Amino acid sequence: PRTQNNINSVYLRASNELELRALVDYTIKILYKKKIAVFYEAGDWGESSAKLIEKILKEYDLNLLAKAEY
Repeated sequence: PRTQNNINSVYLRASNELELRALVDYTIKILYKKKIAVFYEAGDWGESSAKLIEKILKEYDLNLLAKAEY
């Protein structure tokens, strides 16, 4: 969104998929963790994010250890 002080600036944010890919990549390659569980918000946004994480993990030949919603 534009602000009054910076009328010519536009602030953008990475997509959920790019953020989740970065988190999964960091977890696997930097933290050396391969057992991953997901605790997510019940609802459309949380469900889609959990499915995205499962999809990304399959690219690494990994499965979720556990998943739970709140």
